[in-house]
Amino acid sequence: MFTRKSQRTRALTTAIPLVTAALVAGLVTAGPASAVDTGPVTYKGTVTCDKKFPAPNTSAPTKVKLDSDEDDAEVDVTSVQGRRAKYKIEDLEVPLDSKFSLEVTVTCKAPKKAAATFTRTIPQADLTENQIVTLNLK
Repeated sequence: MFTRKSQRTRALTTAIPLVTAALVAGLVTAGPASAVDTGPVTYKGTVTCDKKFPAPNTSAPTKVKLDSDEDDAEVDVTSVQGRRAKYKIEDLEVPLDSKFSLEVTVTCKAPKKAAATFTRTIPQADLTENQIVTLNLK
C-alpha cells in the first residue's frame, strides 16, 4: 500500500529542519544583547565611623566591603589612627564606561561593644580598566 504525500507536505517536512538549524545557529552565536563591558578597578581611601554608631567617640572602622553587582570584595582596614583608617581593594570587577551603583558596607567597633555596620549606595560612572579611585567614606 502506498501513502501519497503532497508536494506541499514534502516541502514543509524538508523546510522545518533547515529553519530550526538556522534559528539554533543564530542563538548560539548571538550572545547576550545587553552585555556590559567589565574590568578591574582599584578603590582606596580613608574610612571614618561617624556619629551614627554606638559609642561615637570610640568607634573605629575594622572592615570595608564593596559590591559592584559584578563582583564584591571585603578587606580589613589598615593604619587605624583614632577613628580613621585606610583601606585598599584591588581588582574589583566593575562595569566600565557606564553608570552603576556601588554598595559600600563599613564595619565599626567600639571597645567592649558589638560591631555595627552601615551601608551606603554610591553612584559611579564612566570608569576605565585599571583605574584607581579614591573613595573616602564617612
